[in-house]
Amino acid sequence: MHYPSLADVEQYIGNINSGAYSLIHRMNYHMLWDYLPADIRDKMGWETTELINPNPPYYYKPKE
Repeated sequence: MHYPSLADVEQYIGNINSGAYSLIHRMNYHMLWDYLPADIRDKMGWETTELINPNPPYYYKPKE
């Protein structure tokens, strides 16, 4: 697709309430959680929505 102006792109992408971005936001933050397996959901912190990796990469050093 070709969008002749930035306003056309912004209209297509939208924001949290309308447009393509609203669909992406809704799927990631409202619907995906229901489809995750229980073992993965348990490793995610509900308050922070941060995935806790049990095997961090070799270059990661946890802050103590």
